[in-house]
Amino acid sequence: MAPCPPSPNCVSSLSRDDSQYVPAFTANTADDWQRLQSLLLSSPRSYPLARADHYLHVEVRSALLRFRDDVELRYSPEQQRIDVRSASRLGHYDFGVNRQRVDALRARYEQPPP
Repeated sequence: MAPCPPSPNCVSSLSRDDSQYVPAFTANTADDWQRLQSLLLSSPRSYPLARADHYLHVEVRSALLRFRDDVELRYSPEQQRIDVRSASRLGHYDFGVNRQRVDALRARYEQPPP
């Protein structure tokens, strides 16, 4: 995953900048990885762009103006973690949308599966 640009419209679990940092997801099993992918893909206005065994890249469009943002997940089974990056393609500020998106995904992921 690419590092976040210096603009405040990106968050990543790999960022060293506290203002852009979000924790990685914990994934104890491959089922956790599959579940997080499903949750992201079931988010409104989400469209898969690229998929590999341990990687998912999704485009998410805003509801009102259809701005396009990128969300990436990368699974590291040996580290039992899923790194995440969410970034706006346009503009300098995102008004916290990317952080809110990752926080909402985390809240859904941390709920017990049905």
